[in-house]
Amino acid sequence: EDGLIDNPIKDKKILKQMYADAAAKGSVDAQIVVGIKRFYEGSSRRRSYGGTEEEWALNVPVWQDGLKQIEQATKKQCWYYGTYIFAPQQKRCLTPISAAGKVWPKFRDGFGYPKDSSLHEYWKQKDDICEASPAFKAARRKCLPFGG
Repeated sequence: EDGLIDNPIKDKKILKQMYADAAAKGSVDAQIVVGIKRFYEGSSRRRSYGGTEEEWALNVPVWQDGLKQIEQATKKQCWYYGTYIFAPQQKRCLTPISAAGKVWPKFRDGFGYPKDSSLHEYWKQKDDICEASPAFKAARRKCLPFGG
């Protein structure tokens, strides 16, 4: 999806269906990614450039649905594997990414989402707990970011 492999599939509809199919078959990683993608679909880009509460309100059910999906999937595992490439060492591997780490900054900054300190704190705490977990640390040792 990131365009870092030979002959990548670039069609977003095909990618979305691939993730949905994998999630339906029980892949926790795919379930988390589907939730994150749904959360991102609910971004109200107009929020940063003005707009009305009525316009922003249309996206609320979308990002809330994404959060529910992430919440459900992370009961099994708080992270998913993502591609990591470190060019100086020609290192390619899969590294764990905390799902909550994709969420909390959105509520801290308020770009595309409401600036909400309670949601920010809730998801930040989930991110901290995830990254401190033994399972996350064990997965991280297999592919250390930044060439570590």
